[in-house]
Amino acid sequence: FWVFVFPVLLAVALGIALVVLEIFLRVANPFNFRVKDEKIILPINQMYTVEDVNIEGLDDTVTHTKNGLGFRGPELPESFESHLTIVATGGSTTESFYISDGKDWPNVLQKNFEPVFKNLWLNNAGFDGFSTFGQQTLLEDTLVPLKPDVALFLTGINDVGAEKPTNADVGSAVLSLSNKSEVASLVLNIYRAYHAKNMGLGHARIVLSQVPIHGGALDEASILSEYQNHLPGYRQRLKTLIETAKSAGIEPVFITQPAFYGNAIDPKTGVDLG
Repeated sequence: FWVFVFPVLLAVALGIALVVLEIFLRVANPFNFRVKDEKIILPINQMYTVEDVNIEGLDDTVTHTKNGLGFRGPELPESFESHLTIVATGGSTTESFYISDGKDWPNVLQKNFEPVFKNLWLNNAGFDGFSTFGQQTLLEDTLVPLKPDVALFLTGINDVGAEKPTNADVGSAVLSLSNKSEVASLVLNIYRAYHAKNMGLGHARIVLSQVPIHGGALDEASILSEYQNHLPGYRQRLKTLIETAKSAGIEPVFITQPAFYGNAIDPKTGVDLG
């Protein structure tokens, strides 16, 4: 008897638990995920305080503020059309999540531009993990309606080896379900975090003396050959960004992803950056 009843009771209990969890997440979701389904949820009027960062060169306590648009920077000016309006997009190196307000590079850029350009408005729309896939979504859903004069695109590192959005391998059915269910959205975002961790993506201090060194010219040629296949897709995504921006009257400006690799010796550690 219990062999048949127990699985039924277990299924009913699990169903009730999922319903309760769904209701709870709809009423008071404590996670504040910034991606749902394939849509970006901008963190409007949010303030983040991160303590004990413990990364050399960064503040011990970081204050990171989002404005009414969900970006970093000043609020929209009343006379938007009379300003030179610029929005910077990119991944973690643009958002600069663990860099305090006023020290992220778009804010520094604004301070450098202010003596030159009158009525300047510049915002940081960077988003952790963004590739050109995410930048295209942000451009279409947010920047095209906003119509800034200029959009800055910092691209590169998150597109290395990418032929599809990082969540595309979970399947369209799961993505569709996550758009309708908070529980499914929670599970999907946990998967994304786990996937990113396994790929070694995250925020941490880079110790140059511990970075693996590739095995010379043959290894380099192999790596370049492997990623060569991904270049046509990347090229097309850049062209699409350009076409979408220009058709909306937005001037696109592309910025090369910064890297500390090159023909030089790091003065602090003595590591050969080549």
